[in-house]
Amino acid sequence: MKILVVDDLETNRMLLSSLLSSDGHEIIEACDGKEAIDIFLKEKPGLILMDVMMPNMDGIEATKIIKANTEYGYIPIIFLTALDNEEDLKHCLDAGGDDFMSKPFNETVLRSKIKAHSRIQKLNDQLTEQHEEVVFLHNHMLKEQEMAELVFHQAMKNSLTECKSIRTHISPASSFNGDVLLSSESPTGSIYVIIGDFTGHGLPASLGSLPLSQVFFAMAKKAFSVGEIANEINTMLLKFLPDHMFCACTLLELNAKGDRVSFWSGGMLDGYIVSKQNGLEKHITSQHMPLGVMPQEEFDCRYDTIELNSNQVLYFYTDGIPETENVLGEFFGQERLESLFKPGVEDHFDALLYGVQAFRGNRDQNDDITLLAIKAGEIQFDQGSHYTAPENNYDMLIPWNLEVNLVGNQIAQYEPVPYIMDLIGQHPSLRDHREFVGLLLAELYANALDHGVLGLSSIDKQTEDGFLEFYQKRAELLSVLDVGYIKINISLDSDTKTLIIKVKDSGEGFDFESQHQEQMNDNNSYGRGLPLLKSLCNHIAYKDQGSMVVAHYVLENKI
Repeated sequence: MKILVVDDLETNRMLLSSLLSSDGHEIIEACDGKEAIDIFLKEKPGLILMDVMMPNMDGIEATKIIKANTEYGYIPIIFLTALDNEEDLKHCLDAGGDDFMSKPFNETVLRSKIKAHSRIQKLNDQLTEQHEEVVFLHNHMLKEQEMAELVFHQAMKNSLTECKSIRTHISPASSFNGDVLLSSESPTGSIYVIIGDFTGHGLPASLGSLPLSQVFFAMAKKAFSVGEIANEINTMLLKFLPDHMFCACTLLELNAKGDRVSFWSGGMLDGYIVSKQNGLEKHITSQHMPLGVMPQEEFDCRYDTIELNSNQVLYFYTDGIPETENVLGEFFGQERLESLFKPGVEDHFDALLYGVQAFRGNRDQNDDITLLAIKAGEIQFDQGSHYTAPENNYDMLIPWNLEVNLVGNQIAQYEPVPYIMDLIGQHPSLRDHREFVGLLLAELYANALDHGVLGLSSIDKQTEDGFLEFYQKRAELLSVLDVGYIKINISLDSDTKTLIIKVKDSGEGFDFESQHQEQMNDNNSYGRGLPLLKSLCNHIAYKDQGSMVVAHYVLENKI
């Protein structure tokens, strides 16, 4: 170690120099405080032995100046003094001295103090180095966060900002939001909205928003159904995200007239249909697993459609609202949330936000909070414009035909409905019918697969446990499927302006007449979906003992 010895007496300097040099230290000397400062700035010693009483500048003044040069780091100063007055020793330490010894000093104690302060200096150097590294990494992280925030902002900025039909509130718990809320207008004048919640918080939870947003905006601009969009996002998340990450979400499409909403919901809490007159009117319940969980061959892209009147508002939210905690550690909860949707309230949106804030009080927000309200009725924008559907000239239709045949393990490998809708969905004659045709085709194909080829019974889905067992058994049967077939034929009859869909499976069929009557009587929501198919079609017929279904969808009558 390089040690600076400061003393006005040459004999003292020689004694210390001889003693410490024998221990392997490099010794430099100064005869007063002023010279000590000059040598310190030039030589940068690791430790200083400082006398107190010296001419020109004493040790206390020199110590103050040396300690003021913080850029040199921690330099221990040990005072060697004949002073024994407590007040004088206090001045030494107040000036910045780290230790002191009385003259004449004990050589063994001096060596021990030098070793002790050497260890402290090394620890201080390590802490300084680590601090500088932490500061560097912190600044680097801040720059990366700024870049990431810019990327996320660019990815999300395509959402609608001037649509009067949509109202949103977004409150992330950190710089990055694990919730996602996107909206887009489609070529048909409808609006698409997705509200979701990725597992976790902060930047890791936000990573899934990038591929999700790209798929959402691209497919919304091409007027894909919400089921198809959900399927594509699911495939993308399975590809890019780790196994422990997924996204609970609800995908919605509100048609241009605002009197019908199609939705696919996976893993989300109940949404609500609310009106000023009646308050909470209906629950919108999730029927699927979150996105990024189910493999593509098991993914269910079927979605539901609800008719609306112009007085109704749809509310959706992430779990940050019911899981808001107050100062007592209590949750806001689902029951308290639903109690705010009272009849006669002019603005349930503001009432809900105020209720959550009042409940939380001064407690910090513990989760991302997102609230979405979609107002039924003709879609309006701030500038007052709205979509006007183009006229379809059904007199100029060209007849066409499409056929898809899946055999054996091809049935487990492919989900044909999204591909078929991708092929026919952009056809001008189907532009305004896409969601109906997609829903119809998805239901027909699911029936053929589940109840025809696999021979499963929908009665098993009446209970929650039965529902899970149904899909577990379905997955098991698909994994070993090597026989059977499903044939799909879709044609457009230009004379009758009718889309004809035929689905034939290799199953044994079923007693469709008695099952249809049973479902119409007890209003079950399970089974082969006969009431749903009948509501969508102008004509539906079963052939070959129920193993083949023919559905007629008249274009002119379904606008």
